[in-house]
Amino acid sequence: MQSPRKEEWEQFRSLGLTPPGVRDLVAQSWHRATLYNLPETRKRAPLIDAAEFPTLHRRNGDLLGASREIVARHIEMLRENRTILVLCDARGVVLEADGSPDIVDRAQDDRLLIGGCWNEAAIGTNAIGTALHIGKPVQISGAEHFCENIQKWSCAAAPIHHPATGALMGVLDITGPSTDQHAYAAALSIAIAGQVTAILNATLSQEHAALLDAVLGRDKTDGFVLFDRFGRCVRASSGDALAYFDPQVCERISGLARHLQHQPDHRIAAEFAAHIPGADAEIIYRNGQQIGLLAHLRRQDYVVPRIKLPAPSRKPQSRIGALTPPSVLQTPTWKQLRARARDYLIARVPLVLTGESGTGKETLAGDLATAFASEGPVEVLHCATLTAQALRRDLAPGGALYETCRRGGLVVLLDPAETAPDLLHLLTSHLALGAGQKPRLLSVSPTDPETLVKSGRVRRDVYDSLIGAQLGLPPLRDQRAEILPFARVFAEQAVTGSRRRPIRFTPAAQRLLNAYDWPGNLKELRNLVQALSVTSQNRLVDVPDLPLAVTTPPHPRPRAEALRERERADIEAMIDATGGNLSEAARRLGIARSTLYLKLESFGLRPARTQ
Repeated sequence: MQSPRKEEWEQFRSLGLTPPGVRDLVAQSWHRATLYNLPETRKRAPLIDAAEFPTLHRRNGDLLGASREIVARHIEMLRENRTILVLCDARGVVLEADGSPDIVDRAQDDRLLIGGCWNEAAIGTNAIGTALHIGKPVQISGAEHFCENIQKWSCAAAPIHHPATGALMGVLDITGPSTDQHAYAAALSIAIAGQVTAILNATLSQEHAALLDAVLGRDKTDGFVLFDRFGRCVRASSGDALAYFDPQVCERISGLARHLQHQPDHRIAAEFAAHIPGADAEIIYRNGQQIGLLAHLRRQDYVVPRIKLPAPSRKPQSRIGALTPPSVLQTPTWKQLRARARDYLIARVPLVLTGESGTGKETLAGDLATAFASEGPVEVLHCATLTAQALRRDLAPGGALYETCRRGGLVVLLDPAETAPDLLHLLTSHLALGAGQKPRLLSVSPTDPETLVKSGRVRRDVYDSLIGAQLGLPPLRDQRAEILPFARVFAEQAVTGSRRRPIRFTPAAQRLLNAYDWPGNLKELRNLVQALSVTSQNRLVDVPDLPLAVTTPPHPRPRAEALRERERADIEAMIDATGGNLSEAARRLGIARSTLYLKLESFGLRPARTQ
């Protein structure tokens, strides 16, 4: 595998152009990374909040337990080969990192240590984050990394899926200096990940044996159904026992069983008693851990007719009218955002859309709701207007939200931070327990969720239920190349259904539209285009037709403009003095070569030489 040259990476970072020699997998990851608006100065991975550390290992107990022996078996070889083994959870957070001591020390500077977050949204293209995104083994080396400071590494990562559920549990990564040869790393990461999966499977078999031991010798006149901690039926006393339970009741028990690892036994028992009439719950333990749930009927109740749940009060509908209508936007950025969001929802990963006001969060949510309406019901909740009474009614069997969850539909939460904490907790607890197939969950929030947690407005457990992935919609000022394409789309939409032609913009008007910062983002641009479409007689918009806010800079800065012209002259002179050698010109100017590319692009200059 040949890594791209540094010049090819610099070309992408400065001009946004993908060189032909870059692998498709890497190019696609680079483009995804640009959507996260990572600062160019980011040199190391961020750390998770300190409040998460106490529960980090507890939440990933299965993965850590299965990998401990395997990691110990290979650690000596890794030390001899100047590499380290890194184990991450499904979010890309490092759980363990061990190997060659000098490499461990160097890696800690980049936060390749416990608590470091290495998903693509945090640090761009890297083996851990990219393997998580595509769900396949990946090797990333040198300049293939999106952030320049971590290009000193060569990494190979393989995802680990749970054998019982197929859920992505984490990633096993082998990392070493990019200057060394690590031909074995990719194969070794895949092999170790496979061994971890085999241990998980063996542990699951042991748990099932323990569950069956727990019901041996029971009186067969008692009806019971035995579930493992993944909500799967392991054994029933008889076919009649299964027939006794309404399928929806079985689904509910299965949902309770899936939470054995995360809820204390008394909470599970209380939930069971509240929702499963005529049955008792017994939680099965192995080595002090809750591994299954036994639902059984008392002898005197076993002859009671099959339980019937209330019929739905109304047929659940796809309630998407409360969302902004689908946009049918076809710009590259919008297509990438829509495709990425769809991937998360197809995988049933809880997704939150964030961004400044007017960036199109509800518009994108409307697009997604329309796309998924054919696959099941869609329920839109304006969280600011929720009441406890209405929410409990919709969550009750037969209610609209209950039916949406049971059928694996899409639940859209608008402004979830505005909901009273107890209401939001009630909702997320129900979604977590599940009334049937896991629903798709999409939240739309104007505020970064992590900020809401730190301020105390949203509880950490609620945050974990709502957020599996976060997609930030960039402000319009950060995607100036698409201002005019967006304007053309809005111009066409403004005349839909009429005989009028879409408005066009003169070159001078286009320059002003591109230069304006658009504090209201897409919403402000759409409103302006719609207004101009109404007032324009000749369908050609020129500078006098534009509002003063667009045509007049808010804070004229003649001194800044003069300094910019001076900087341009200095750069042109230095490039001439070095014969067009950009590397030498950047060195003499005291700036990075990638910075020089950016400045040349901002000045509209295209150098004759690029060495």
